[in-house]
Amino acid sequence: MNYFRSVVALIAFVLFFSMIQDTQAQQRAYGNLGAGVMVGHPTGLSGKMWLSDQNAFHGAIAWEFSPRTRFHLHFDYARYNYEAIQAQVGTLAFYYGIGGRLLTGSTASDRLGVRFPLGLNYEFDDHPIEIFVEAVPLLDLSPGTYVRVNSGAGLRYYFGSE
Repeated sequence: MNYFRSVVALIAFVLFFSMIQDTQAQQRAYGNLGAGVMVGHPTGLSGKMWLSDQNAFHGAIAWEFSPRTRFHLHFDYARYNYEAIQAQVGTLAFYYGIGGRLLTGSTASDRLGVRFPLGLNYEFDDHPIEIFVEAVPLLDLSPGTYVRVNSGAGLRYYFGSE
């Protein structure tokens, strides 16, 4: 039951951030909704929904394979900075954010924690594809307090082209 309350509190926190942003997401060149894969720690399916030109939700349904297999679910709110790094072709952005994760498995204690994603996101000019790399400091809050780091890379395809 404590996990349920924690997840509800996390969702309310993330929704609060989305409400203080533009309520109308501007249509991006290749759509606002992307789906793909990520590899690393964890490995799985990744999704992203743009809220505005500089704000997005992203998350994953994934697995951690080492030292034992566990199910990983995370959801983040991220802010994108396109001015920090200039790309000659395509668009490159630095992003940072806050989110939550649930790590569960049959042979280990469940963990609930806070994520602080930091990453680079590259969007191609002529294809509805983006690639990203990220490092994510984690603060696990349950069943104990632990500091960890996840990292990964991925690719997303965008739907709803104009």
